[in-house]
Amino acid sequence: MLHFNNEHDAFSYFDELFNQELAMFEELQYSNFSEKPDNRFTSTSDEFIKTMYTRVTPVTMNPVFEMCYFKIGQVYSSIVTNMKGLYDFPYIIDGIEYEDITFYENDNIVLAVCSHERNAYLNLHERDFDAFKDLEITYEIMS
Repeated sequence: MLHFNNEHDAFSYFDELFNQELAMFEELQYSNFSEKPDNRFTSTSDEFIKTMYTRVTPVTMNPVFEMCYFKIGQVYSSIVTNMKGLYDFPYIIDGIEYEDITFYENDNIVLAVCSHERNAYLNLHERDFDAFKDLEITYEIMS
């Protein structure tokens, strides 16, 4: 069992573990953990933007996750059209299964879904929220 004298020591310990994990993935040539486009993920879609490796996503954290970014277009339409429910995963893009999805407008999250936890975060402008309320979907406002 791990014990630390203070929060700073705990963060330092886990930061060091994280850095070791990142170094391991770098050695495996997964990514240089930057925001540069990563061409190793091949997509037939011209909507593909980049791949990043991160430990923190909009809906979860811990091991290293591969995050793939796409422009909203046909890929988005295909996911939404094939969904039977919000938490219905995997989401299929180019034959590859994805579990958690997040949609952005510019740099702001509009919808983030953690499928297996059955949790979602929706961030709407007031005009969009009024339209959402008209759908009569149960929701909870968090501040």
